[in-house]
Amino acid sequence: MNIRIWMLGLLVCSQLLATGLFLKGYFPLKKSVEGYADISKTPPFPGTSNTEPLEPIFGRLVIILIDALRWDFVLGEEGNIGMPNTRGVIDKRSSISLLATADSPTVTMPRIKALMTGGVPGFVDVVLNFDSTALLEDNLLHQFMTSERKIVFYGDDTWIRLFPEHFLREEGTTSFFVADYTEVDVNVTRHIDQEMLSDDWDVMILHYLGLDHIGHLAGSTSPLLGPKLKEMDHVVQKIHRALIEKVYYFLQDKHSAKPSLLLLCGDHGMSEQGSHGGATPAETTTPLIFLSSLFNNGKGQTFSKECVRQIDLVPTLSLLLGVPVPQNNLGVAIPQALSYHSPGDRLRAMQLNADQVLSLLKQNVQDYQREEGVLLHSRATQLHARWLALYDTGTVSNTTLHQLANTTMDMYQSATKSARDKISSTLTTYDTHALVVAIFILYLVFLVEVDFFWRPLRTRSINLFFFMGSCITLASIQTIWCTSHSASSLMCNTVPASIVISLAVLIILSSLIALIGSSLIESMQGILQRTGAEKSKGLWSKGLGPKGIGVIGILLVIGNGLHVFSLLSSSFIEEEHQTWYFLTTTLHLTILACVLRTMLPLSSNFLSHHDSVSSAPIMSSPLPDSTPLRYNLRNRNAKLQKNTQARTYDEIDATQCRQTIVNNRTYNALDDSCELKEISLTENTTRNCRTPSVKVVFCGCLMTLCGRVMRVWNQTGDKWRHLPDVGDWLVRPENQGILSYSAMGGLCLIWALRQRYHSAVGKMMLMGGCSMVYLFRACQGTLLAPYEYDGAPSKGVNEARSVFVIMAVLLVIGWRQRKHHYIYEALLSVWLLLMCLLLRPHNIPIVALSCIQESCLRAILPYISTSLPLLTLVYHWMGQASFFYQGNSNSISTVDVSAGYVGLDSYSPSVIGVLMGVSTYAGPLFWMLALLCTQTSLSQDKSQKCTQNYNSPHDYLVIGLTLTMCRTMTLCVFTVLATLQRYHLFVWTVFSPKLLYEAMFTLVIVLVTLLYAICAWVS
Repeated sequence: MNIRIWMLGLLVCSQLLATGLFLKGYFPLKKSVEGYADISKTPPFPGTSNTEPLEPIFGRLVIILIDALRWDFVLGEEGNIGMPNTRGVIDKRSSISLLATADSPTVTMPRIKALMTGGVPGFVDVVLNFDSTALLEDNLLHQFMTSERKIVFYGDDTWIRLFPEHFLREEGTTSFFVADYTEVDVNVTRHIDQEMLSDDWDVMILHYLGLDHIGHLAGSTSPLLGPKLKEMDHVVQKIHRALIEKVYYFLQDKHSAKPSLLLLCGDHGMSEQGSHGGATPAETTTPLIFLSSLFNNGKGQTFSKECVRQIDLVPTLSLLLGVPVPQNNLGVAIPQALSYHSPGDRLRAMQLNADQVLSLLKQNVQDYQREEGVLLHSRATQLHARWLALYDTGTVSNTTLHQLANTTMDMYQSATKSARDKISSTLTTYDTHALVVAIFILYLVFLVEVDFFWRPLRTRSINLFFFMGSCITLASIQTIWCTSHSASSLMCNTVPASIVISLAVLIILSSLIALIGSSLIESMQGILQRTGAEKSKGLWSKGLGPKGIGVIGILLVIGNGLHVFSLLSSSFIEEEHQTWYFLTTTLHLTILACVLRTMLPLSSNFLSHHDSVSSAPIMSSPLPDSTPLRYNLRNRNAKLQKNTQARTYDEIDATQCRQTIVNNRTYNALDDSCELKEISLTENTTRNCRTPSVKVVFCGCLMTLCGRVMRVWNQTGDKWRHLPDVGDWLVRPENQGILSYSAMGGLCLIWALRQRYHSAVGKMMLMGGCSMVYLFRACQGTLLAPYEYDGAPSKGVNEARSVFVIMAVLLVIGWRQRKHHYIYEALLSVWLLLMCLLLRPHNIPIVALSCIQESCLRAILPYISTSLPLLTLVYHWMGQASFFYQGNSNSISTVDVSAGYVGLDSYSPSVIGVLMGVSTYAGPLFWMLALLCTQTSLSQDKSQKCTQNYNSPHDYLVIGLTLTMCRTMTLCVFTVLATLQRYHLFVWTVFSPKLLYEAMFTLVIVLVTLLYAICAWVS
């Protein structure tokens, strides 16, 4: 048994290593040009040697960045209510108001990088968002410092980590503690009055986080949203008035007064659920509002829903304030903001922007001379030189000059956009070496798993010859690759981490190849030595063929294949929940049909042909190292009639025979007499548990009904996500009472279903845990409180911690009973409490319905027959559907960040990450734990004559191997697809988020497999 556990561990580690290696190769860090732009290297005017820089038109700059400020919060209908003062200035044409589109991923740290560098951050920044380090790339703040501009900052401490030693004064607030949406903004606003009276700064940046935290906590329809928008509106009004009343004298020229510029923007938007990270319009579209005394009294522009890219702000601010454009910028200057320059200065501004982007093109593209952007830029410079010549001579009218200037500006803009598009496609490079090696490992793991799935594991041993040969061959291939290609690959570097990874990959690959080679040799030897009679005994005679797996098994096998095949379509990836809803509904109806069939006489239809499916008990798995315990009834009856003339099975001791069948690990060791005795025992058991009661049929109907209700609870996916659902209706402020009673009813139902698995003390603790979960949400104001609070409501920290203590007590009580069954049931009850604590209140009924489904399925299982691997697939399907029932999808925006802060009063990255992962995969993990309980409860239930023993160590390994094999099969297909589609239009919006979800789910399955391996070890 120990060797089997270690071999399963080898497969799990190989799978995890391959997944991590693929992620490293698929999400490389973005390349950038080293160094910083220098004003001394300003390009000359076309046709001249004049390198005079562009004069600024603004002095002071104030940036108010409101996290998660969606465009309609200001510029839509909600702006008239939430931010009336700002909207009034816009309606009076005293501003320049635009819509800005942010690139995916829409999370804070990549957006700050984009706003300051003008580049497009890589998708890996989603992971790095929680651990920001200093930004070494050329950026706007560095250019301000170089031009001796003093900067002050207050707000999100991500800025301080990205730009250390850049600020004259600073104070950061923790951006990841989303439970705080009040103090986090008060600590920013309290500095405004003092700073507006100070003259020692040139740029002030204020980053407000409260709006984003409210979205994470309560969604975009929360009643807290309105007051927060009014608070932000008051801040904008205060600063705008102060800047208008006070004229700023530019430091380099004390004799010329410069107006100040106030910029109001958001780093990203907010989805209807209150989150962000995806690529929907609600998450990517933000307002971009320029306010200044220069635009007062109707001198601004009328708002139109014209969209610019968010990175276009970087060259625009650089040109408006007279500093060099950062050299890695890909933005195009906004023409509306440059309209207050003279025609000559506008042309100069567009020229500087185009020259900067073209220089970046030359450093990233080899044959850049043939690019469209270069040709357009050459034509634009010719027109620009002609304009300068005509302007100097003064021989043409102003109308002609104006038309020529507009034509030249349009051509500069087209050239810049064309060059930007070309550069964007070349900035990220994939480590194809790592990708190919990772895919190769996954396919080897899958082949080994398939081999172990059908053949006894005890006969496997690593052949030294194959292992050494594989090591030498792979090392040679690695050496040839690294010497003939650039050493940029992860596995070609000489740093210690890369060397360790390369050695691990070499050992694992060699081990897998050796296992497969040994298996092939044994197979060939078996074919050569096998007799004709033995050749007829193949896979189908071992209980997993069409006549053995039954209707449910056929559905599970075909359904798994259909799901994997559906991942080849981007639309099916976005709407994956529809696939799982269809499959689980079909599974529920099939199980119900099998249960109903057992109540009818046998007939010759399809279901009666698989009579053992509907009437026989669940048998132990015929997988590695186990003997098949189930034979087709027709074949058994025929064999019984043939052999009873020679000998009777009554001569054989039943106990000894069953012991031989269950424990013997060699198929050929079955004696004919023992086999006949097993047939008799199986048939007697079948007769004893053939007919289920009406209660079992009701459980089947109830399980199907619960699935139908849960699928409409939370709209998810992409196409229909905006449609209203039950969850949206419950979270409305006017429905708080209904939400409270729904949550209370769900918690009571969970207690009623789970209390029978606990002692008297355990029942009381479980009731206390459910009560504290409700009080936790009541303290936050989302549910009705059962009593009046003294003073202001708390954040529920003490109540949440009380639930954690109760969970620990329940585990101790289960452990003290010294039986695996009670421990597993206590673990499942603890997990249900944790789900109710972490998930949003409107999802508590979802947890209760899942608990009902689990109880119904446990009641039905003794009356249907399927092997242990197929039973594992049933629970795996239920877990996959439960993932989407919670409202999750393959978009990063559906990750509930607020769950990571339950019970915390300070920022702890490791704890937050664990809680977020638990919340996201709470449903699948619930069904994996339920499988563990079902496996033991069927063995413990003495009332059912048809139950079998599933507590052997081998059975735990069978479940772990089945789960690992399902994961590997999905990864084998999707990694190849992601590699082939790495230049697809939807690579960052569909394939990359899905890849992150698959990697995380792989880690979850690895942990579950390790749990089953531990159970096998201690059994």
